[in-house]
Amino acid sequence: MTVMTKREIIVAMAEAADISQVKAKAALEKFLDLTANSLAHGESVALSPLGTLKPVATAARTYQGFGRETVVPAHYRVKFNPSQKLKEALKR
Repeated sequence: MTVMTKREIIVAMAEAADISQVKAKAALEKFLDLTANSLAHGESVALSPLGTLKPVATAARTYQGFGRETVVPAHYRVKFNPSQKLKEALKR
C-alpha cells in the first residue's frame, strides 16, 4: 500500500484544474484549515462522495501501565464514516 502525499495531491490538483501549483497549494491549505476549524467547533464535515468526518467525544479513563495508574482525560477524536459509494469502490 502506498500513501499519496500532500505534495502529490497539490501536483495532481494543479494538473487537473490547469492552475499553478502555488494556487493549488493555497486552495488545499484553505480546505484543510476550514475542515480542522469546523471539526474543532464540533461540526461534522461531509465530503461527498467520500464520506463524513465527525468529531466524537471520548470519555476520561484510567489505565495501568509500567506499574502505575495513568489518567487519560476526556477528549475528542475524529471519526470517518465512508459513503456507500466509497465502500463499493473499495470492494473492487
